[in-house]
Amino acid sequence: MNYVTLIKGGFSNCYLISEENVLIFVDVGSSEEVKNIVRYVDGLSPKEGCSILIFSTHFHIDHVAGISYLLGKLPGAEVAFYKKVKDFFSRKEKLCIPPVGAWFGNLPPVYLRLGRHIPSLLEIKLDDKVGIPLPFLREKVSVRYDVHHWLGDGDTIPYAPDWRVISTPGHTTDSTCLWHEKKNILISGDTILNMDGKGELNLFCCNYTQIKESFNDLRGAYLNVKSLYPGHGDPIVYGDDLLSKVRVLK
Repeated sequence: MNYVTLIKGGFSNCYLISEENVLIFVDVGSSEEVKNIVRYVDGLSPKEGCSILIFSTHFHIDHVAGISYLLGKLPGAEVAFYKKVKDFFSRKEKLCIPPVGAWFGNLPPVYLRLGRHIPSLLEIKLDDKVGIPLPFLREKVSVRYDVHHWLGDGDTIPYAPDWRVISTPGHTTDSTCLWHEKKNILISGDTILNMDGKGELNLFCCNYTQIKESFNDLRGAYLNVKSLYPGHGDPIVYGDDLLSKVRVLK
């Protein structure tokens, strides 16, 4: 069994972290992914008493739309979010909207690299319509499930204490990465993508200055990343000091 497994089917990368007594699904972006998740879990035959946790690196529809559907398929699963998402739920803060230039200049290359481009009618029906960073839709944040764990910067993931949450605002104000120091694994969400083979800092973001600061904080923490799992693009595994190779525009 792979320790981190890419499960395809949605419009962002969904990852399954397999620990001894817990399965963690990171970024469940659509009901299409959920169908593949359920097939994969059935093949694993998890032990009785194994905990199941769902975590999202940030609250965008392509990373959270399948959560309700997955909870219906895996009763007893728990949901965790970075605590900043609570500000969206309470409407203390609205989802940020990237500048116009980012939509036209930086989103199309990511979109064109997707394996598919149009959701099915069934998928649209099943998916949660939340986390949409567009005017008039960005306040649509009501979810149909309970959040069991609100996590802060530096907190460990429930049931998996070797995984730590790192706040990396810039793409969104609530963006995070997950870091496993013992195995040198970084799940980077939409902070770092991989469209060019070595990884690049995401240009489709609300605040590019802030995302560069977040990246510099990652570099300043001397994380020797040997496996990088981005929100979009192919994972990079079995490297060394992968952060030093990430492309960052000045």
